[in-house]
Amino acid sequence: MYAITEAEQSLPTLTGLEDAPLRAIATARLAAVASDLAAPLEPTEAALWRHEGIVEELMRRGPALPMRFGSVVADDAGALTSLRDREQELGTGLDLVRGAVELGVRVLWDPRSGEELSSEEPGPDARGEGGPGTTYLLQRLGRTRRSRELADELHAPLAAMARQSTRRLLVTPRLLLSGAYLVDDDDIEEFRDRVDELDEQLDEVAIICTGPWPPYSFVPSGASA
Repeated sequence: MYAITEAEQSLPTLTGLEDAPLRAIATARLAAVASDLAAPLEPTEAALWRHEGIVEELMRRGPALPMRFGSVVADDAGALTSLRDREQELGTGLDLVRGAVELGVRVLWDPRSGEELSSEEPGPDARGEGGPGTTYLLQRLGRTRRSRELADELHAPLAAMARQSTRRLLVTPRLLLSGAYLVDDDDIEEFRDRVDELDEQLDEVAIICTGPWPPYSFVPSGASA
């Protein structure tokens, strides 16, 4: 399965994995765009790009909820059961992503940039404590505090420009923020400009904006087979 679309949406003139024709397994309202497989899926680069190309072409034709590579069902009956059982949720999801794309934002920083905040905490003499362990803990507290402040400074104005957003904080020590934003097609350039402004305002971070992508981060939970 490549995506969930509206039943009346036309299919692109592309072939699916293993060069099998695309077809729509449809209810009155929804369709699962799929192709038949003769063998287990292998996540080769060519297969991944074939899957992605089909999803992007479906998005150009109307709202689409993209399925992750490797989303499979045993037969048409299983796909139809899934569509019917979740018709309301999937229909709401299609309305949410209609006319919008996903933009990704990754924020890199040097975690040592938060160490100066540790000076706000009482020092070892004031606490009757000392040694490198105390210094380390205070520095870590400063980094944690600054990471949250920075994440809020960056995420809030971008989330305000999006229909929905998600974020993960400190995915790695250097990856301060990983965010996904569902942005109207007409607002993509404005969103990118805002990212550039934030990047210029904050010297301690480097901000990378990617996309537009299919809205993988905004598919209703559990929609993938």
